[in-house]
Amino acid sequence: MEIRDTCLSAVFETSIFRFKDDLESVLETDTNTIHIRSASRLGYWDIGANRRRIERLRRTFFQALIETT
Repeated sequence: MEIRDTCLSAVFETSIFRFKDDLESVLETDTNTIHIRSASRLGYWDIGANRRRIERLRRTFFQALIETT
């Protein structure tokens, strides 16, 4: 994982075949918006793994936001 200023880059490994997936996120501080991208390095279809990963992050961010307000 690498964190620089408002950017985060990480590599995830799928549980079954151990494929590498890249995740990148950028925080826009002026609008309090987080842009997230998760993509497989190989192949055309990941059986929805990257979408599930982003949805999990979205729920986690939303829950944290609720808890802090």
